[in-house]
Amino acid sequence: MVRVVRNEKGLTLVEVTATLVLTVVILSGLIFLLNQTNLGVSQIQKRESVMKESRTIMNNLAASARRGGFIATKPDERTLQFSGSGGQYVYYRFEPSTSALSVTYRLKNDNGVLAANSTSVTLSEHVQDFTMKLAGPSVEVELAMSLPNNQIHRTSSIVNLVKSG
Repeated sequence: MVRVVRNEKGLTLVEVTATLVLTVVILSGLIFLLNQTNLGVSQIQKRESVMKESRTIMNNLAASARRGGFIATKPDERTLQFSGSGGQYVYYRFEPSTSALSVTYRLKNDNGVLAANSTSVTLSEHVQDFTMKLAGPSVEVELAMSLPNNQIHRTSSIVNLVKSG
């Protein structure tokens, strides 16, 4: 009798293929989850950035309104101006076509010297709508900011003007 010795210590081609397919499926799922997580984090960061811009705008506007001796005027629907003594001013302008809200200012420094030139800064390019109303000794401000996923963040504030003296 002849004995045939078989080596059964290895893996078959079917087992190797099944293992590879299972590994690819698991890795694909993990890559998909990581990508979705990354997109979610990115959207949250963009949202927080726009929310921070919103707070900065409202704080900036409140600081302008609270400057002693400044008079608020509204030259047109898209602008608000605070004028002070000695040529000082703070001028807000909303441009709907670019969704930009900018401020131009010329103020005195700590030594009481008026700045030689005005400075202009774009506060945000995510503004959906910006309305300003003068109501006696206060300014009513409503701000709508465009968030990711076409969401809108709305905030409003009433700021009392400070009188000098």
